[in-house]
Amino acid sequence: MKKPTEHEYSPYYSSYVRNVPEDATLITTLQTVHQKTQLYLRGIDESKGNYAYAEGKWTLKQVLQHLIDAERVMAYRALRIGRGDTTELAGYDENLFAQNAQVEHLRVEEFHEQERLVRVVGVGEDHVVALAERRGARRARFGDRQQRGP
Repeated sequence: MKKPTEHEYSPYYSSYVRNVPEDATLITTLQTVHQKTQLYLRGIDESKGNYAYAEGKWTLKQVLQHLIDAERVMAYRALRIGRGDTTELAGYDENLFAQNAQVEHLRVEEFHEQERLVRVVGVGEDHVVALAERRGARRARFGDRQQRGP
């Protein structure tokens, strides 16, 4: 799959899509991000996990959980789009997710495994994205998030 054109995604995601190299493949990019994320996670000191730079801001653990939750949501959306479901895709409130995740008791190393499992599911051999790329399919289906964000 090639990098999407501007009409293939909501403007909300343009800052993310701009960071994808022009010659990158989807699966390779997801695998590279996973490897870099795992290296980053290994470098986080446990004592920093519950640190937030200001009152009311997310802790490092909440940020990590947000990344994992967003990956889950996007994998679900990819599955629905890939299976031809044209129902509007529901958004989610990332602040509500962060508030209710109760991650303060988790050890930083537990996020390594969560991220690894989510990535295996999201990029696994039978995942809709992997199948589409292997088949050389061009995106013919689009999800509808009413041009909003998460």
